[in-house]
Amino acid sequence: KLCDISELWDIDLDDKEWVINPGGIPGNVLSKLPRFLLIPAEDKTSEISDNSGAMVYILKSLFDDVKENSQYFKEAQKYLTLLSEELDSSNSEKEFGIMMKELNDVLDDIFPSAKINAIAKLNELKPTFDVTMTSNVSTPVNYQGTGMVRAAVFALLRYRKHWEEKKNNGFKRGLIIGFEEPELYLHPNAANKMRNTIYDLANGNSQIVCTTHSPYMIDLSKKPKQVLNSFKYVGSFSNVNPFNISDEFIRLSEDDKTYIKLIQKIDDYIARVFFAKHIIIVEGDTEDIVLKRTIELMPDDIKSKISSDYQIVKAIGKPVIISLVKYLKAMGILPFVIHDRDNGTDGATIFNSHILNALDGNEESRIMMKECIEEELGYPPPSHDKPYKAYQFTDQWNDWSDVPDRWKLLMKKVFRGYL
Repeated sequence: KLCDISELWDIDLDDKEWVINPGGIPGNVLSKLPRFLLIPAEDKTSEISDNSGAMVYILKSLFDDVKENSQYFKEAQKYLTLLSEELDSSNSEKEFGIMMKELNDVLDDIFPSAKINAIAKLNELKPTFDVTMTSNVSTPVNYQGTGMVRAAVFALLRYRKHWEEKKNNGFKRGLIIGFEEPELYLHPNAANKMRNTIYDLANGNSQIVCTTHSPYMIDLSKKPKQVLNSFKYVGSFSNVNPFNISDEFIRLSEDDKTYIKLIQKIDDYIARVFFAKHIIIVEGDTEDIVLKRTIELMPDDIKSKISSDYQIVKAIGKPVIISLVKYLKAMGILPFVIHDRDNGTDGATIFNSHILNALDGNEESRIMMKECIEEELGYPPPSHDKPYKAYQFTDQWNDWSDVPDRWKLLMKKVFRGYL
């Protein structure tokens, strides 16, 4: 059938350069597939800094780009090929071949049938790099901080991407980067910069597979090309929940999108929902303060488990609660909601039924308090400074016995199976 496709065999022999020893099919196929680069965690620092590490790997790839487009390299390669033929030990007419034959004749006299085989490979120019780094003093790479070295590797990757875009010609081989915990040893602001660099590199022909425990590495607000995989160990088996943030965001209504964007701008902790077993959505700062103080006073064994498994998210108002529930549900995360009933405040009570609808009508997934949290705690609701008044009130609690019984009952519903 291939013979029937005439264009496959229509070869223009004029001005063609035939490659000597072009390599086999596996080598040629592999050269078109993406390369893989591992940037390991601290326990494998040598893989970043030594001559076989990621930093030198990127420098070598930049060297190869320059080399392959250089006329001087082509000339050098031609003479290296001729020199390689000169050093062919199997050619008895060349000087090196004559030397090897005479050497083996001598060896055969001492150890019959023994031979030395020497092959000279001169068909490549390979660079070596002596790399140092400077912060306040110039030192070898492995004397610098691990965070700085890892950041430097990513700076090189970013430059490599810009270099390829600038050349913008020919086939660009892709790169898959495996990055173990990129936030290690970085200041939070530097971690955010690292995250932005990662998203920048993920455009075009590069893909990044990143393992992390840090919410600083997730940007929900403006980066579309990400898929999160949440790995959790439940009982005796692991649970994997893959989801595409941008896809779920697109499915929301325009109002919901606006609210989600709002909370993403206000509260960087929203990304922590992807690292917790259970999510509690509260209406605002007052509920957040009271809930965290309550957890703080729980018995140590219970407090430890809840602090590990739960994440509290402030919705900044009832409309945002609805949008957040829809957003999280779309990604397989079912939150628990705590909010006020607000009877007598028409602008607020209208959202109560919508919150329940977002939770699929499941009253077990929410607590709708009396008119406000202050009534549940047993003190008059203030007209202003509600979060501060809640802090003052709960700061008087010294241990779990001081927490009001009514509030404890509500907490048993919130933390079912823990309290």
